[in-house]
Amino acid sequence: MSSAEVTPPATTSNDDAATTVSGITTATERGSQGRGGGGRGTGRGRGCRHNNRRNRNRSTFSNTSTATVKADKFVGKTQALSGHCFHIRAEKPKRTEFITTLEAIRLFASDKYKSQYRRLKITLFEEFKEPTVDEPDKPTDSTSNTYDLDVKIFMADYTEYLKEKKDLENTLESLFDVIYGQCSPLMRVKLNATQTFKKMRENSAVWDLLKQIKGITHQFQSNISPYEAIDEAKRQYYTYVHNNDHMDTNTYVKTMKNIVDSIEFYGGILGEDKVLIEYEKDLDKKLGNKAKSDDEYKALTRNKMIAVVVLRRADKRYFGHVLRDLRNEFQLGRDTYPENHTRSLDLMQNYHPIEANQPSTTQPRNDTTNEGDSFAVTEDVQFTQVSSPSGCYVIVPGTNGKSYPKITCLLVTKLDIMLIFVQQRSRLRKNRLRRPSLPPHNLLQFRFLF
Repeated sequence: MSSAEVTPPATTSNDDAATTVSGITTATERGSQGRGGGGRGTGRGRGCRHNNRRNRNRSTFSNTSTATVKADKFVGKTQALSGHCFHIRAEKPKRTEFITTLEAIRLFASDKYKSQYRRLKITLFEEFKEPTVDEPDKPTDSTSNTYDLDVKIFMADYTEYLKEKKDLENTLESLFDVIYGQCSPLMRVKLNATQTFKKMRENSAVWDLLKQIKGITHQFQSNISPYEAIDEAKRQYYTYVHNNDHMDTNTYVKTMKNIVDSIEFYGGILGEDKVLIEYEKDLDKKLGNKAKSDDEYKALTRNKMIAVVVLRRADKRYFGHVLRDLRNEFQLGRDTYPENHTRSLDLMQNYHPIEANQPSTTQPRNDTTNEGDSFAVTEDVQFTQVSSPSGCYVIVPGTNGKSYPKITCLLVTKLDIMLIFVQQRSRLRKNRLRRPSLPPHNLLQFRFLF
């Protein structure tokens, strides 16, 4: 009995035939079966050795080429938040992913943790600080007539306080797992590599987890030089530009605020320049306002700087008039710049000047902006014209004095001139005149062109 008859073909199910190892299908259903060795597979039989080698190689490559299976996209561990995840920059997420995912988690928390949501809404999801429960004050005046009643009220409030505190701890512990479950595998690797993650997880410090995720999303890492981290943060701060066609104003302001928070998270400072603090002090003296402390002035200049940056990075086609009017007011001696980014957002959404600029891809011809203004919305220009009697090109500047010698207007062709003469001669024949009544200036130009 031959070897092909001794070893029967292995019977496999459909699942076994489609099993993959590292993306390569193990083709066992064609192993030793078939008619003779000249058929398929690696079995030996009546066929020639050349055909066995050829068919064996063809079988291997054909199964390998069709075995590549695309990995499933990570959508998170919580079904209610499917698709709202945190990725690192190398995974090429959308620029607004952190904002949209955080907003989805906030809405999820408003429904799942209703009893504690009032403590999470602002403190955790906007300020990234630890939410707390206020402890009731213990009555101290034992001589009061209502002391016994005050003690009973305190005991009831304290019992409620302990209950609320325990409920908040459970909420934060659950929310920590939810947020961590929405992090991609590579994001988890980055988080686990941080020095504070173990302690962060033990204490269910959701606020610190969100800060770390934000920092990693903006390519900031704690294991690199702080000089590089701050430089990268400020690079994004100074180079970010808003495009209103692809991002609404609310998302834009939140994105700028997140960039600022990332800088400050790693110890960077914004808007605390000495010249700004001195300016605000002099302004208070001029207006007769009460002097503030140094910390108050630093907070004021920081918030005002962020507000101005929000307006300067905004899409000039839609919001350039806001900044232009603020500059005009400043030239008149009135500092009406917004004091925080919320006020900047309000101006962008609700401010309407007397003649609002409409977004347009063309340049209007009646703008009188200054030449040195690098933030001008429009600019008046004038191109080269043929205006001399000799027909030479003469550069005619616009109302702002600018000229563009390399750009010319559309010139009239000889055929167009011929058509003009034909029309005028036909008109002259009707009126029985000898020659066209053209000004000498135009006749010279026509002779030059001919």
